[in-house]
Amino acid sequence: DRLLILVHHLVLDAASFQLFLADLWTAYQQRLAGQPTDLPPPTASLTEWTAALDCYLKAPERAQEIELWVDQPWSEAAEIPLDEVLGPNIKSSARKLRIELDEPSSRALLSELPRRHGLDTRDLLLAGPLGALVEWTGCDHQVVYLLDHGRGPFPGSVDVSRTVGWFATSYPVLLAWPGGGPWQGAVAIAEQRKAVPHRGFGYGVLRYF
Repeated sequence: DRLLILVHHLVLDAASFQLFLADLWTAYQQRLAGQPTDLPPPTASLTEWTAALDCYLKAPERAQEIELWVDQPWSEAAEIPLDEVLGPNIKSSARKLRIELDEPSSRALLSELPRRHGLDTRDLLLAGPLGALVEWTGCDHQVVYLLDHGRGPFPGSVDVSRTVGWFATSYPVLLAWPGGGPWQGAVAIAEQRKAVPHRGFGYGVLRYF
């Protein structure tokens, strides 16, 4: 009564995993009821998506977007200070600090506060570490890398909402802390994050293609 499924992350990102499990459960229920397997139609293939990506890259507005990424005042952000050097900056020398929130705090952070104040949960989650970095470094500008599911929509894109693969995108954002408390910080982060075109999709395309 156990099923073990092993899939490399390059084949299955978080969004794909949800699709995969949903289809697997639907097919299982259908076969259990003696019905033929009938799943929703697949969306665009990786080949079709790659062709759309090529068109996106060659669009005239990409040249303007290059200026947006290059001309950011990245140098205004402070480097993270070191208390002491304990070894090379590699994964094996890293240490983790784990902190858990109780259920009421988690519910407030994930649903109640965003709904009440019209904020995205990501903005609230960013406000905490960003405020701490500002206090620690004494600099009100910080660079953070944000991760997105990377499934668009971007101009001229094809539908990959049911395509299995790894579409995640990562991009840097220079965030300015406005002063005040965490609420002011979260509101400012939301405005700056929304100002990034196409949710940062163009950054990886321009840098790696």
